[in-house]
Amino acid sequence: MFVRVSDVIERVNTRVDRNNTSLIYCVGGEDVDSSSLTVTRYGIIKESVLGPMFYFGFKKGDYLLVSRNPHLMKGGVAIHDGLCSEKTFVLNTKCEKSLMSRFVPIIFASDFYWKYAERNKSGSVNFFVNWSIIDRYEFTLPSLDDQKRYVSVIWGLEELIQKQRDQLKLIKLQERL
Repeated sequence: MFVRVSDVIERVNTRVDRNNTSLIYCVGGEDVDSSSLTVTRYGIIKESVLGPMFYFGFKKGDYLLVSRNPHLMKGGVAIHDGLCSEKTFVLNTKCEKSLMSRFVPIIFASDFYWKYAERNKSGSVNFFVNWSIIDRYEFTLPSLDDQKRYVSVIWGLEELIQKQRDQLKLIKLQERL
């Protein structure tokens, strides 16, 4: 089935007063790795110098899509609740019965999406993709059964890759000792 982002995904616009919040973590564009399915680096709100545009809250499991510099292909699932700037779109599925939340990052990790974003970017020095452009992106939505299969395989690979990254960090740490 062919759908638009706006048919199955919502942009979450939860405003948070960063000076009066119980949230601990913040995510800037530099914290999001290119071509990753998860966001694994976070800043601490109280220790960070945040710009005035850091006012969107997100929940663990939300998908964070960085709108600046689409050629860097930055997005990922949040593993903590936190705060991000208005340059990072907080996304989630509209209905788990049609689109699994674990499938959302797979949509935005595709070469099809990033080529679309590059073709439709704005700006001359600091490139960005407007929400209205992302909202109109069209893709083939697999059946729920197919989504479950894709999610199982792709997230399994993501876990394996993360374990290898962790092992490499340990090896590098041991080499320093």
